[in-house]
Amino acid sequence: MLYALVANVTSKTAANGIYLDVDLQDSTGSTVGKVWQATEEQLQIIGGFIGKIVNVTGVKVTYRDQMQLKISNITEADSQAIEMFVESAPVAKNELQESIERYILLVEDPTMQRITRKLISKYSEQFYTHPAASKNHHEYMSGLAYHTDSMLKLADAMATLYPSLNRSYLYAGIILHDLGKVIELSGPVSPTYTTVGKLIGHINIIVSEIHVVAHELGLNSEAENESLMILEHLVLSHHGKYEYGSPKLPMMREAEIIHYIDNIDARMMMLDRALDATSPGDFTPRIFALENRQFYKPKSEN
Repeated sequence: MLYALVANVTSKTAANGIYLDVDLQDSTGSTVGKVWQATEEQLQIIGGFIGKIVNVTGVKVTYRDQMQLKISNITEADSQAIEMFVESAPVAKNELQESIERYILLVEDPTMQRITRKLISKYSEQFYTHPAASKNHHEYMSGLAYHTDSMLKLADAMATLYPSLNRSYLYAGIILHDLGKVIELSGPVSPTYTTVGKLIGHINIIVSEIHVVAHELGLNSEAENESLMILEHLVLSHHGKYEYGSPKLPMMREAEIIHYIDNIDARMMMLDRALDATSPGDFTPRIFALENRQFYKPKSEN
Protein backbone atom coordinates (compact mmCIF):
# COMPACT_ATOMS: atom_id res chain seq x y z
CA MET A 1 0.00 0.00 0.00
CA LEU A 2 1.19 3.53 -0.75
CA TYR A 3 -0.01 7.07 -0.22
CA ALA A 4 -0.12 9.33 -3.25
CA LEU A 5 -1.83 12.36 -4.72
CA VAL A 6 -4.18 11.77 -7.65
CA ALA A 7 -3.16 14.35 -10.25
CA ASN A 8 -5.47 13.16 -13.03
CA VAL A 9 -7.71 10.29 -14.13
CA THR A 10 -8.21 9.37 -17.79
CA SER A 11 -10.66 6.86 -19.20
CA LYS A 12 -9.40 4.84 -22.17
CA THR A 13 -10.62 1.93 -24.25
CA ALA A 14 -8.79 -1.35 -24.88
CA ALA A 15 -9.80 -4.54 -26.65
CA ASN A 16 -11.12 -6.01 -23.38
CA GLY A 17 -13.05 -2.92 -22.26
CA ILE A 18 -12.57 0.40 -20.52
CA TYR A 19 -9.52 1.03 -18.31
CA LEU A 20 -8.34 4.00 -16.27
CA ASP A 21 -4.97 5.73 -16.24
CA VAL A 22 -4.53 7.17 -12.76
CA ASP A 23 -1.72 9.75 -12.53
CA LEU A 24 -0.19 9.39 -9.06
CA GLN A 25 2.49 11.62 -7.57
CA ASP A 26 4.39 12.44 -4.44
CA SER A 27 7.37 14.69 -3.70
CA THR A 28 9.76 12.22 -5.40
CA GLY A 29 8.02 12.02 -8.74
CA SER A 30 5.03 10.53 -10.50
CA THR A 31 3.76 7.27 -11.96
CA VAL A 32 0.69 6.04 -13.80
CA GLY A 33 -1.43 3.30 -12.25
CA LYS A 34 -3.88 1.20 -14.26
CA VAL A 35 -7.39 0.13 -13.31
CA TRP A 36 -8.25 -2.54 -15.88
CA GLN A 37 -11.81 -3.38 -16.96
CA ALA A 38 -13.11 -0.40 -15.01
CA THR A 39 -16.80 0.03 -14.35
CA GLU A 40 -18.74 3.28 -14.74
CA GLU A 41 -19.02 3.40 -10.95
CA GLN A 42 -15.22 3.15 -10.56
CA LEU A 43 -14.76 5.93 -13.09
CA GLN A 44 -17.05 8.22 -11.09
CA ILE A 45 -15.49 7.36 -7.72
CA ILE A 46 -11.85 7.48 -8.79
CA GLY A 47 -12.44 10.59 -10.90
CA GLY A 48 -13.61 12.28 -7.71
CA PHE A 49 -10.19 11.66 -6.15
CA ILE A 50 -8.41 14.19 -8.40
CA GLY A 51 -6.47 16.59 -6.19
CA LYS A 52 -6.84 14.31 -3.15
CA ILE A 53 -4.56 11.97 -1.21
CA VAL A 54 -5.36 8.27 -1.61
CA ASN A 55 -4.31 4.85 -0.36
CA VAL A 56 -3.36 2.67 -3.30
CA THR A 57 -2.97 -1.10 -3.26
CA GLY A 58 -1.63 -2.90 -6.30
CA VAL A 59 1.17 -4.87 -7.87
CA LYS A 60 3.93 -3.91 -10.25
CA VAL A 61 3.75 -5.82 -13.50
CA THR A 62 5.72 -5.77 -16.73
CA TYR A 63 3.76 -4.98 -19.87
CA ARG A 64 5.51 -4.67 -23.23
CA ASP A 65 8.86 -4.38 -21.44
CA GLN A 66 7.62 -1.50 -19.31
CA MET A 67 6.89 -1.52 -15.58
CA GLN A 68 3.42 -0.37 -14.55
CA LEU A 69 1.29 -0.38 -11.42
CA LYS A 70 -1.85 -2.54 -11.63
CA ILE A 71 -4.22 -1.03 -9.09
CA SER A 72 -6.41 -3.45 -7.13
CA ASN A 73 -7.88 -0.94 -4.67
CA ILE A 74 -7.86 2.82 -4.24
CA THR A 75 -9.52 4.77 -1.42
CA GLU A 76 -9.34 8.31 -0.11
CA ALA A 77 -6.79 8.71 2.67
CA ASP A 78 -6.90 10.81 5.80
CA SER A 79 -6.02 14.49 5.26
CA GLN A 80 -2.27 15.05 4.98
CA ALA A 81 -0.06 17.96 3.91
CA ILE A 82 -0.28 18.29 0.14
CA GLU A 83 3.40 19.40 0.07
CA MET A 84 4.36 15.76 0.72
CA PHE A 85 2.86 14.68 -2.59
CA VAL A 86 3.65 17.38 -5.13
CA GLU A 87 6.88 18.79 -6.47
CA SER A 88 7.81 22.00 -4.66
CA ALA A 89 10.27 24.83 -5.11
CA PRO A 90 13.79 24.07 -3.83
CA VAL A 91 13.46 26.91 -1.30
CA ALA A 92 11.04 26.79 1.65
CA LYS A 93 7.98 29.04 1.54
CA ASN A 94 8.97 30.95 4.67
CA GLU A 95 12.39 31.74 3.19
CA LEU A 96 10.81 32.98 -0.03
CA GLN A 97 8.38 35.12 1.94
CA GLU A 98 11.16 36.69 4.02
CA SER A 99 13.20 37.46 0.91
CA ILE A 100 10.34 38.97 -1.10
CA GLU A 101 9.12 41.05 1.84
CA ARG A 102 12.64 42.45 2.17
CA TYR A 103 12.51 43.56 -1.46
CA ILE A 104 9.12 45.20 -0.89
CA LEU A 105 10.78 47.30 1.83
CA LEU A 106 13.43 48.34 -0.69
CA VAL A 107 10.79 49.86 -3.00
CA GLU A 108 11.36 53.53 -2.22
CA ASP A 109 8.58 54.88 -4.43
CA PRO A 110 5.75 55.19 -1.86
CA THR A 111 2.94 54.65 -4.37
CA MET A 112 4.50 51.50 -5.80
CA GLN A 113 5.32 50.14 -2.35
CA ARG A 114 1.77 50.65 -1.05
CA ILE A 115 0.21 48.97 -4.09
CA THR A 116 2.71 46.10 -4.07
CA ARG A 117 2.36 45.49 -0.34
CA LYS A 118 -1.45 45.52 -0.46
CA LEU A 119 -1.68 43.15 -3.43
CA ILE A 120 0.84 40.66 -2.01
CA SER A 121 -1.02 40.75 1.29
CA LYS A 122 -4.36 40.24 -0.49
CA TYR A 123 -3.12 37.17 -2.39
CA SER A 124 -0.42 35.99 0.02
CA GLU A 125 -1.64 32.41 0.44
CA GLN A 126 -1.96 31.80 -3.30
CA PHE A 127 1.20 33.70 -4.20
CA TYR A 128 3.39 31.50 -2.00
CA THR A 129 1.83 28.20 -3.12
CA HIS A 130 0.89 28.67 -6.80
CA PRO A 131 3.06 27.57 -9.73
CA ALA A 132 4.42 30.11 -12.21
CA ALA A 133 3.07 28.20 -15.22
CA SER A 134 1.09 25.11 -16.19
CA LYS A 135 4.14 23.64 -17.97
CA ASN A 136 7.69 24.38 -19.13
CA HIS A 137 9.00 26.35 -16.15
CA HIS A 138 8.37 26.62 -12.39
CA GLU A 139 5.17 24.56 -12.76
CA TYR A 140 5.27 23.31 -9.15
CA MET A 141 4.16 24.36 -5.69
CA SER A 142 5.61 27.77 -4.75
CA GLY A 143 7.02 28.07 -8.26
CA LEU A 144 5.54 31.56 -8.68
CA ALA A 145 7.23 32.91 -5.55
CA TYR A 146 10.50 31.12 -6.37
CA HIS A 147 10.51 32.54 -9.93
CA THR A 148 9.77 36.00 -8.54
CA ASP A 149 12.52 35.78 -5.94
CA SER A 150 15.06 34.59 -8.52
CA MET A 151 14.14 37.52 -10.77
CA LEU A 152 14.55 39.96 -7.87
CA LYS A 153 18.05 38.67 -7.21
CA LEU A 154 18.94 39.01 -10.89
CA ALA A 155 17.55 42.56 -10.84
CA ASP A 156 19.64 43.32 -7.77
CA ALA A 157 22.80 42.33 -9.63
CA MET A 158 21.75 44.23 -12.77
CA ALA A 159 21.04 47.41 -10.82
CA THR A 160 24.45 47.18 -9.16
CA LEU A 161 26.13 46.86 -12.54
CA TYR A 162 23.92 49.53 -14.15
CA PRO A 163 23.16 52.16 -11.46
CA SER A 164 20.96 54.16 -13.89
CA LEU A 165 18.26 51.53 -13.32
CA ASN A 166 15.55 52.50 -10.83
CA ARG A 167 15.37 49.78 -8.18
CA SER A 168 11.84 50.73 -7.11
CA TYR A 169 10.58 50.19 -10.64
CA LEU A 170 12.47 46.91 -10.99
CA TYR A 171 11.42 45.41 -7.68
CA ALA A 172 7.75 46.46 -7.78
CA GLY A 173 7.40 45.50 -11.46
CA ILE A 174 8.92 42.07 -10.87
CA ILE A 175 6.88 41.30 -7.74
CA LEU A 176 3.62 42.11 -9.52
CA HIS A 177 4.41 41.01 -13.10
CA ASP A 178 3.00 37.47 -12.73
CA LEU A 179 0.76 37.93 -9.69
CA GLY A 180 -2.30 37.56 -11.92
CA LYS A 181 -1.39 33.88 -12.23
CA VAL A 182 -2.93 33.24 -8.82
CA ILE A 183 -6.25 33.79 -10.65
CA GLU A 184 -5.20 32.58 -14.11
CA LEU A 185 -4.08 29.13 -12.88
CA SER A 186 -6.05 26.62 -10.83
CA GLY A 187 -3.34 25.93 -8.23
CA PRO A 188 -0.29 23.76 -7.48
CA VAL A 189 -1.97 20.41 -8.14
CA SER A 190 -2.00 19.63 -11.88
CA PRO A 191 -2.26 23.34 -12.76
CA THR A 192 -4.69 24.23 -15.52
CA TYR A 193 -6.02 27.51 -16.85
CA THR A 194 -9.19 28.80 -15.21
CA THR A 195 -12.02 30.25 -17.26
CA VAL A 196 -11.01 33.82 -16.39
CA GLY A 197 -7.40 32.86 -17.10
CA LYS A 198 -8.31 31.76 -20.60
CA LEU A 199 -10.58 34.69 -21.35
CA ILE A 200 -8.67 37.54 -19.67
CA GLY A 201 -5.09 36.38 -18.94
CA HIS A 202 -2.76 37.15 -16.06
CA ILE A 203 -1.46 40.45 -17.43
CA ASN A 204 -4.91 42.03 -17.76
CA ILE A 205 -5.99 40.49 -14.46
CA ILE A 206 -3.23 42.12 -12.44
CA VAL A 207 -3.51 45.48 -14.22
CA SER A 208 -7.18 45.52 -13.22
CA GLU A 209 -6.21 44.61 -9.65
CA ILE A 210 -3.66 47.44 -9.56
CA HIS A 211 -6.44 49.88 -10.52
CA VAL A 212 -8.75 48.52 -7.81
CA VAL A 213 -6.08 48.82 -5.12
CA ALA A 214 -5.04 52.32 -6.24
CA HIS A 215 -8.68 53.41 -5.90
CA GLU A 216 -8.98 51.78 -2.47
CA LEU A 217 -5.82 53.59 -1.32
CA GLY A 218 -7.02 56.92 -2.69
CA LEU A 219 -4.00 57.40 -4.93
CA ASN A 220 -4.86 60.24 -7.27
CA SER A 221 -2.23 62.97 -7.02
CA GLU A 222 -0.15 63.84 -10.08
CA ALA A 223 2.95 62.10 -8.69
CA GLU A 224 0.94 59.06 -7.63
CA ASN A 225 -0.70 58.84 -11.04
CA GLU A 226 2.67 58.78 -12.80
CA SER A 227 3.97 56.03 -10.50
CA LEU A 228 0.78 54.10 -11.12
CA MET A 229 1.15 54.51 -14.89
CA ILE A 230 4.77 53.35 -14.80
CA LEU A 231 3.88 50.30 -12.69
CA GLU A 232 1.14 49.38 -15.15
CA HIS A 233 3.55 49.71 -18.06
CA LEU A 234 6.11 47.43 -16.39
CA VAL A 235 3.44 44.75 -16.04
CA LEU A 236 1.87 45.27 -19.47
CA SER A 237 5.20 45.02 -21.30
CA HIS A 238 6.98 42.20 -19.48
CA HIS A 239 6.37 39.61 -22.24
CA GLY A 240 8.46 41.86 -24.47
CA LYS A 241 6.85 41.20 -27.86
CA TYR A 242 3.35 41.35 -29.26
CA GLU A 243 3.65 37.77 -30.53
CA TYR A 244 4.44 36.65 -26.96
CA GLY A 245 1.17 38.14 -25.72
CA SER A 246 2.55 41.49 -24.57
CA PRO A 247 -0.09 44.26 -24.84
CA LYS A 248 2.72 46.83 -24.99
CA LEU A 249 6.38 46.72 -25.98
CA PRO A 250 8.88 47.82 -23.30
CA MET A 251 9.36 51.59 -23.48
CA MET A 252 11.46 52.14 -20.35
CA ARG A 253 14.87 50.83 -19.29
CA GLU A 254 13.37 48.93 -16.40
CA ALA A 255 10.65 47.42 -18.57
CA GLU A 256 13.26 46.14 -21.01
CA ILE A 257 15.34 44.63 -18.21
CA ILE A 258 12.33 42.98 -16.53
CA HIS A 259 11.43 41.31 -19.83
CA TYR A 260 14.93 39.88 -20.26
CA ILE A 261 15.27 38.85 -16.61
CA ASP A 262 11.94 37.01 -16.86
CA ASN A 263 13.15 35.25 -20.00
CA ILE A 264 16.54 34.37 -18.52
CA ASP A 265 15.08 32.78 -15.39
CA ALA A 266 12.48 30.74 -17.28
CA ARG A 267 15.02 29.53 -19.85
CA MET A 268 17.65 28.62 -17.26
CA MET A 269 15.10 26.54 -15.39
CA MET A 270 14.17 24.64 -18.56
CA LEU A 271 17.83 24.16 -19.50
CA ASP A 272 18.87 22.94 -16.06
CA ARG A 273 16.01 20.45 -15.93
CA ALA A 274 16.76 19.05 -19.40
CA LEU A 275 20.53 18.87 -18.87
CA ASP A 276 20.19 17.27 -15.42
CA ALA A 277 18.40 14.38 -17.16
CA THR A 278 21.05 14.13 -19.90
CA SER A 279 24.24 12.07 -19.78
CA PRO A 280 27.57 13.86 -20.32
CA GLY A 281 28.51 13.81 -23.99
CA ASP A 282 24.86 13.62 -25.11
CA PHE A 283 22.30 16.12 -26.32
CA THR A 284 18.99 16.88 -24.64
CA PRO A 285 15.75 16.07 -26.47
CA ARG A 286 14.44 18.99 -28.48
CA ILE A 287 12.95 21.63 -26.20
CA PHE A 288 9.94 23.18 -27.89
CA ALA A 289 9.89 26.30 -25.70
CA LEU A 290 13.54 26.96 -26.60
CA GLU A 291 12.97 27.17 -30.35
CA ASN A 292 12.87 23.38 -30.55
CA ARG A 293 16.65 23.20 -30.07
CA GLN A 294 18.77 20.44 -28.54
CA PHE A 295 21.49 21.33 -26.04
CA TYR A 296 24.81 19.59 -25.51
CA LYS A 297 26.07 18.48 -22.09
CA PRO A 298 29.91 18.47 -22.09
CA LYS A 299 31.66 15.27 -21.07
CA SER A 300 33.41 17.20 -18.30
CA GLU A 301 30.08 17.65 -16.46
CA ASN A 302 30.17 14.46 -14.39
